Amino acid sequence: MLRPVPPPQKIKEKKKKTILVSILVCAVLSFFIYGILWVFGHPSLQVRSIKVEGNKILASSEVEQGVRATLAGKYFYIVPKTFILFYPEKKIVSSLLSDFPRIAVAAVSLDDKKNLTVAVRERDAAGIWCGEKETVFEPSASSTDDAPCYYLDASGFIFDTSPRFSGDAYFVFYGKGLLEKKEPIGQNLVSGETFEKIMELRQFIGKYGNTIVSASLGKDAYVELVRDDGMKILIFADQDIPTLESNMQAVFRSPSWQHDHFKGTGGEAGSPIEYLDFRFGNKVFYRYEGEIASSTAAVP
Repeated sequence: MLRPVPPPQKIKEKKKKTILVSILVCAVLSFFIYGILWVFGHPSLQVRSIKVEGNKILASSEVEQGVRATLAGKYFYIVPKTFILFYPEKKIVSSLLSDFPRIAVAAVSLDDKKNLTVAVRERDAAGIWCGEKETVFEPSASSTDDAPCYYLDASGFIFDTSPRFSGDAYFVFYGKGLLEKKEPIGQNLVSGETFEKIMELRQFIGKYGNTIVSASLGKDAYVELVRDDGMKILIFADQDIPTLESNMQAVFRSPSWQHDHFKGTGGEAGSPIEYLDFRFGNKVFYRYEGEIASSTAAVP
């Protein structure tokens, strides 16, 4: 059955009504979008200022500049990243930790006046790394006095350059360690566990009259501890520390050691010991300076 054709007047009115509805819908949508953009871009709803707290070495202006770089731009080319409801808090923190290795912890907060506070905690230097240096069993490229040193914290993380200090201002590390990239800042020289072991041994050995001033790191967990009198103590970083300390204590307390550092069992009178090697269980290997062969003594 054929449907009756509407008169031309009704068709014209229907088209007119459709056009008006379309115009109205477009106007409403435009007003809605404009309203959203107005809200997102209104100055009163943006981050007003950035304040940096907790920094001691880092300049506040540098940290603030890093935060502003993260806040630059818009989401989907529409919403400013400074909009208080959507500012990238996690991105700010991750960028700060990445761009400023000296920062150990960062937190961001926004107060009711739209002021952004960036609280940071900087890393404390627990030692310095001064490049590679020759060791007894693991020769490598020697350091030069012109090369920079680098600060590292108690986790073995390298976070900034440092000058070369005289004396024992900082405990000094040498060797490649765990470094894989040419730029050392932002890498771990050693694991936190290894760092802790070396520092514990340093304190332990210090009880017997000499201070450990540096550690050279070789391959396969080899570590060469150097005393302030030049004598070296050879260990593996993965050795059991209580056992190692027990063996060291037995040696350092032995009558022969206290009397003349094993003299009478090999070296010439007055010849100092070059190194003590504690890497092989209950046997300690040692060598006098100027000699070629090593001697062995059982741990008392």
